[in-house]
Amino acid sequence: MNDDSRFRISQSDAVGRMWVRRLFTDWWVVVIASLMAACAALAFSWTQPVVFESSVTLYVTSGTDGENPNAAYQSSLASQQRVESYAHLVRTESFAARTLALSGLSDVTPKDVSGLLSSDARLDTVLLSISAQGPNPNQAAHLANSAARAMLEYVKDLETPASGGPALAKLTIVSPATPESVPVSPRTKRNVAYGVAVGAVIGLLLILLLVRFDTRVRSSDDLRELSDSPTLGAIPSDPTLGNVSSLDFGRGFSPAAEAYRHLRTNISFVRVDDPVGCLVVASASPGEGKTTTSMNLAAAFSESGLKVLIIDADLRRPRLHECFGVSREIGLTSILRDDIPLADGIQGTGIPGLDIIASGPTAPNPAELLGSNRAEVVFSEAKRAYDMVIVDVPPILPVADGLIVSRYAGGVLVVVRTGFSSIHDLSKAVDILDTGNVDIFGFVLNDVASDSGSYRYDYVSIDSRDNA
Repeated sequence: MNDDSRFRISQSDAVGRMWVRRLFTDWWVVVIASLMAACAALAFSWTQPVVFESSVTLYVTSGTDGENPNAAYQSSLASQQRVESYAHLVRTESFAARTLALSGLSDVTPKDVSGLLSSDARLDTVLLSISAQGPNPNQAAHLANSAARAMLEYVKDLETPASGGPALAKLTIVSPATPESVPVSPRTKRNVAYGVAVGAVIGLLLILLLVRFDTRVRSSDDLRELSDSPTLGAIPSDPTLGNVSSLDFGRGFSPAAEAYRHLRTNISFVRVDDPVGCLVVASASPGEGKTTTSMNLAAAFSESGLKVLIIDADLRRPRLHECFGVSREIGLTSILRDDIPLADGIQGTGIPGLDIIASGPTAPNPAELLGSNRAEVVFSEAKRAYDMVIVDVPPILPVADGLIVSRYAGGVLVVVRTGFSSIHDLSKAVDILDTGNVDIFGFVLNDVASDSGSYRYDYVSIDSRDNA
């Protein structure tokens, strides 16, 4: 394997880039979350009572000697201090009782009125604002003006000396309350805007969680983050691929059969000047479809007129003998352990140009058999006798068998099942192959949705890479 033949980034970077891609592909999650939150905010707004508010402004003055500038300044400071004190009085229940008496409202208590009133002492001024809320504009304005009159009386009582004489301070209404047609609550537009923003954030978090907890391979873009080896094919989902027999390439058009033909063609063009000769078909974990890919790829090569041999080197869970309906009484373990000639272990498959070596009887030491000198001789002999040798091996992560057999081949074709294969597991498998100086010939996406961009375009990726 050439040192520059593979470029891989860390898994955290791969997940980060996957999040960005998922943001573009799953934008509808953000849209739906925003719409749902906006609808919830709208429904909440509709359930809230309509509240109107009106305000009255009062001017506070303190007694002063107009001919004495210093006294006038002191009086202004005293007025500002009184404004803050009067603002606090608005929140008392005794003031609310005075306001209620002047307003003439019924069916409410001073405590209720206290909750409807608020005040604002404007900073560095002698202006006091009193606001009142109500179920309609007129009642809100009436309650605010009643509160202003109550404040006039309250201040007069508080500021008039017990010995008699003029009050030390007085209030003047400078801007009476008027009915306001626009309610202050519910603020439907604001609530809906907040709902959209909150929904968008929730949608983004959902995508982030999906990427964080669902790091499965979804497309060839995920593979490019792990290796620059090309994606050579994309096999569409096909119920018939779950059967134990290979596809019938002679029965007219089949999307799956056509995908395997494209895979065969891309494999042939990867090394035009140096044909691969022997190709190991592996996967990171069980259940990704390596055995199905092995037998159908072998059938596709035999269809092109090549003399093909498929070897079941998965000595732990062999399946190829079932797929082709042959016996495994004599097979690879017999050839390696009992020194049976290669020709004696070869069987026909019923497909023209395609022979098979089954796994053979169960062996207690598969790794030792596959790593023996005899194994190297057998695989070399098979490559000389056939135009193409396809080897089905166990998954890379659980056992070392696949890595051992890969030394006898021209490369490894890694099968990746979309929506199933873990990026974490695949990254570890690539590391194992890289550490063992094994050439990853390419990837093949398996079980791809027929309407997926990966199925439509990935099989030509090798051409685009060559032309780049």
